[in-house]
Amino acid sequence: MARELLPGRRRVARYRLRDASAIVSIRHHERGPLEPSADAWILYEVLRSGDYDPPPPVAAALAERREPLRVVDLGANLGIFTVLVLSRYPQARVTAFEPDQENAALLRATLRRNQFDGNVNVVEACAHTADGSLRFVGGEGCQSRVAFDEEGEDVPAIDVFPHLADVDLLKIDIEGAEWPLLADERFTEAGPGAIVLEYHSAGCPGDNAKREASHRLEEMGYEVHHPHPAAAPSEGPFWGAAVLWAHRGSG
Repeated sequence: MARELLPGRRRVARYRLRDASAIVSIRHHERGPLEPSADAWILYEVLRSGDYDPPPPVAAALAERREPLRVVDLGANLGIFTVLVLSRYPQARVTAFEPDQENAALLRATLRRNQFDGNVNVVEACAHTADGSLRFVGGEGCQSRVAFDEEGEDVPAIDVFPHLADVDLLKIDIEGAEWPLLADERFTEAGPGAIVLEYHSAGCPGDNAKREASHRLEEMGYEVHHPHPAAAPSEGPFWGAAVLWAHRGSG
């Protein structure tokens, strides 16, 4: 709290988590002096809001999966979700996609500090439907994103679907770039056992992101759960974001 309130230059601070027996890094004054940092919000969202706690049916389905769990983290950011997963499932194997260079450097440092780097393959590229490149707005922390009618620079993009075969848990938080993935017919074939998705109004093919995301996953045979269906920002460039969970059960 002191680092959020005190004026001064932008800084990176490390914190030992009380419940996860791990250390994470977040940036302070990312948005400017005396404004809450986006990283502090992500720390709260993943560890305290309950959005990233699997609903009981999903937790039960994951408990039935084989060990070690195979996890893919699209939009790994600073690695807070990956650290949470490895604290819950120490033998898990994680593939973490993070195209923003600064985010990826802090992610790698966090993994080394917690001795998780042997469990995680970091892919510094955008998750996409084909190999190539995408226009990307970087340097904006958790809101670095594939460009929507805005300036950006070309960064590598990788066809994510070969990485989704036999995945037990897929997390997607890629600031609106989730929609081409959800629309791809290969998603049905890939069939991750459980999904936690932060869906966004940005890039949504319809006028209701919650309805579009839920309907698409239900079409693919998933049971969808909304931890906090009404809790979504009402303003800003990526308003209309919220988290859902989905699972296909065992087997």
